[in-house]
Amino acid sequence: MYILGFSSEHVLKYVQQYFSIVEHPELAGPLISIIKESRPVTDLIHTPIFLMLVCLMWEQDKSMVSPGTMTGLYNNLLTCLVRKHCKREGLDMEAELLPESIAESLMQLGKLALEALLRNETLLDLEEIDRENVDWKLLLKIGVVSLEFSASKWHPRKQLNFSHKTMQEFLAGRYIANAPLNQSTVDLLQLTCISKALEYSNLLQFACGCGSQAAQAVMEEVIKLSSKEFVALQLIQADEYDKLEDLHGKSIYSHKIGSKKKDRYGRFEQFCLDLLNERREPYMLQAVSRALPIIILNHDTCTKHEAVLKYYFGNIQQSHLPHRMILKMSLYGIEHLQQTFTFPIKDLQLDLELFKQFDSLDQAVRLTSFLKSVSGLKALNLCDFDLTPSLLQQLVHGFSHMSLLEELDLSENCNLGDNGMEVLQVGLTYIPHLAVLNIGWVGMTAVGMSSLAPCMHHLQGLRELDVSGNQIGNAGLESLTTILPSFVAMEVLVLERTGISSRGMCALVSALHQLIKISKLDFEGNNIGDIALECLANILPHLTAMEVLNLRYTGIGDRGTSALVKALPHLQELQVLNVRNNSIGDSTIASLVQALCNRSSLDMKEDLPGENSLTTACHLNTTLYALHMGGNTGVTETGLGKVAQLISALPGLIWLDMSGDGKRRAHLSDTAAMALAEALPRLPVLAQLDLYDVSMDLAGFQAVMQAAEEHPSLRRLVYDRRGIPEGVDTTYNSTSCLRLLRY
Repeated sequence: MYILGFSSEHVLKYVQQYFSIVEHPELAGPLISIIKESRPVTDLIHTPIFLMLVCLMWEQDKSMVSPGTMTGLYNNLLTCLVRKHCKREGLDMEAELLPESIAESLMQLGKLALEALLRNETLLDLEEIDRENVDWKLLLKIGVVSLEFSASKWHPRKQLNFSHKTMQEFLAGRYIANAPLNQSTVDLLQLTCISKALEYSNLLQFACGCGSQAAQAVMEEVIKLSSKEFVALQLIQADEYDKLEDLHGKSIYSHKIGSKKKDRYGRFEQFCLDLLNERREPYMLQAVSRALPIIILNHDTCTKHEAVLKYYFGNIQQSHLPHRMILKMSLYGIEHLQQTFTFPIKDLQLDLELFKQFDSLDQAVRLTSFLKSVSGLKALNLCDFDLTPSLLQQLVHGFSHMSLLEELDLSENCNLGDNGMEVLQVGLTYIPHLAVLNIGWVGMTAVGMSSLAPCMHHLQGLRELDVSGNQIGNAGLESLTTILPSFVAMEVLVLERTGISSRGMCALVSALHQLIKISKLDFEGNNIGDIALECLANILPHLTAMEVLNLRYTGIGDRGTSALVKALPHLQELQVLNVRNNSIGDSTIASLVQALCNRSSLDMKEDLPGENSLTTACHLNTTLYALHMGGNTGVTETGLGKVAQLISALPGLIWLDMSGDGKRRAHLSDTAAMALAEALPRLPVLAQLDLYDVSMDLAGFQAVMQAAEEHPSLRRLVYDRRGIPEGVDTTYNSTSCLRLLRY
């Protein structure tokens, strides 16, 4: 039998019945609202005895139910339990002071509660309690524990069970805060990592709430853990924290901050705010600021932690500001934030990422008012905000107060058009420190690019420029090319689907030659062809910082790719290469992969060595983590087979695309499939393998699938349902990494 406690429906009925019986039905509604909104109360009220106590406290003194902290609520509950016991037993209890015998028994119970928590247990063996000389019968009468018998028929034992796990954590936290002087808080807590701190979050909140000395010890440990695990967050930009995208626009693991670590940081931030809420004192505020290099606030966080954030914003000192604060919310959320918290905070580096489109010009006016109040704004993200030239005109008024702005994202506002770029010209004059400008997919043509480009000369620190999705053509590119040499800090240039041709690309190359810091070039969807790629390949040896090169859908074939192959050994920092959906053939695609494997050798042979020497000639390349070469019309099973033999020399790969051409599926022979299966264990961090438009025979398919299922990190193997060999069970299995595409 397992006792679940009251359901939410039963809780509401009980509250209504309780106050009906005590003849105060008007008290039920407000308490129900508290129950729905307050997490500590919500956690408790499913236990019948605590629901009764909550109703009793609400009847006597409403502030006892919502004191503002978890510790305050549980202190009130414990006091209520002890007062009821004293009244029942005819004992005196002065104000909130617990009788000495009861206080001593509760402290002994707290010690046992802590030891059990550290063992991940909730039940206390009665024999152990007797050895500690704990008056457990008194604790039963008070109601903090209940007596149970173990489920074992062979070794039945009497055990004490806490009325609620949070009561166990509360009593353990009280003990930590009042532990003997010869026991350090650090030794008691045994905090070795962030995950352990999050596991004991309630315990640590109670410890902080119950004692100042314990709170200081807890925060010292939290700061140490944060400095070990999250120090890299101080060095990255907001967009790098938010996501690292591959060249298809899909999420991929970041080598700077993994998705799991990002999620853990979000939980850690909530945890730190909870600790500060338990004890709002200056040293706690300083400690939380040191533990959180970045503060990320959304509407839910601001609503849930409104009280403690008021304290934070109202008392934070300049010397303890976070490295960066990121706001991710709607305009409504921004207005609520502005009304609730004190702005501006001088020198606060703030990133603003808005969602939910504008409904009116009035909303743009209100947002402009907020922008004027945040002089330290570092990043403004208005992606897909349904902006028009008139709305942007209003927002530009706020740019004059944002001289420190470094990142501006206006992408996916297709109604801006060329007129919007004329408005933006004025705005750019106010933000001379701009380092990242994203104006992709805004409906701009060559006219808009030609008018905007001359107004960008003063942006000497521009590192990233994205004009993708705008049909600027060769004429617009020519305007951009004239100013590119002035951007000496340029690292990222995205020209995806901008309508440029071989002629425009060749003209661009001379300007790119001077941008030696460039680390990402994206030409996807532009029919530049082999001649332009040859021009680009000639300067690539000078662009040694190159990390990402996207040549997907660019009309390149063997001639241009062969030129690229010769340049690849110079690109020692290359991490992502995309040559998908072109006309590359078998021999050239194999040469490309071999060049990636042999980048340490600058005297590449033009001819592909024999199959027997393919793997032995390779050097391990641990830098490349994404290689997309699928969908090439000239690649057949022969080319894929050679690639399968080579690929194990790229052990840093996270994403590998070996898909066939969509018009003609490539068939992997059993020999080639076996080679791929043997290579997979040598790619230890591979997370996704794309094999759509590929078919295999049964033996080869089974070998690849077995290697994939046994792989420690492979989460997705994308395969064409039409290529499944006869006799294979295609029933969906949630634990399998296989993902079948339907056509």
